[in-house]
Amino acid sequence: LSKVSGAHVRFTCLDAFGDRVAMGANTGSMYLYRRANFQAVPGSGTETKEACAESRLHLIRIFYKQDGENLGFTPNFEGSLSSMYGKLVRQARPASVQEGDALVGVKLSPLGDMCATANKRGLVSIFSLGGKRDAPLKVTVIPEAHRGEVVTAIEWSCDGRSCFIGDGKGTVTVTTIKCASGSKNSASQHAEADVTSVTLKVAGPVVQLSACPDNDLVLVSTRASSFLLCLKTFVFSNVGSKPRDG
Repeated sequence: LSKVSGAHVRFTCLDAFGDRVAMGANTGSMYLYRRANFQAVPGSGTETKEACAESRLHLIRIFYKQDGENLGFTPNFEGSLSSMYGKLVRQARPASVQEGDALVGVKLSPLGDMCATANKRGLVSIFSLGGKRDAPLKVTVIPEAHRGEVVTAIEWSCDGRSCFIGDGKGTVTVTTIKCASGSKNSASQHAEADVTSVTLKVAGPVVQLSACPDNDLVLVSTRASSFLLCLKTFVFSNVGSKPRDG
């Protein structure tokens, strides 16, 4: 991590899924790592303590902000020479950094093919991660729904095709990504994806979002109440009748 972080780059948030680790930075960039020697316990969904202790992070790719809402990214680092690696890391650092560029949340999809990020200004971006042969691709941007608010929760549906965002004002967005079924690779699927976004409101800041395994419901929690959101009707149902404190 010392090759990336320093006086100009500071990590501000992270998420991990499987062998991948995503780290957001104050520059608005996201750094995607792969955990080497990662081994999962069969059937448990968790890794062994021995595997964690021996894991090493290897930088795969850097996603960085270009002019406006454009997404820049480096080539895949896997197999790169160390000299090329260092040069590309330096090139991915933006010339100027504004406070609102800092990422406050990153979330990898359960399929490992996409990631959602949110910065201090409330700009949410969803993009494909690409692979050794496939280039990353911005799938969609949610520029207005959370603008000026702090994004407090990011969650994916269990099938990895819906992304839920909640903020401190009680705004919840549900973004559904339907990939092209006839495409032969993930890049084409994301390029031809049909993206829809629905904006909803709850009373109070959102503190947690939890997806249900059947992909039909999502639990939305505030400090005082919890709600079940039906993803077919987009109607909230209260959980319990008494408000809680915290």
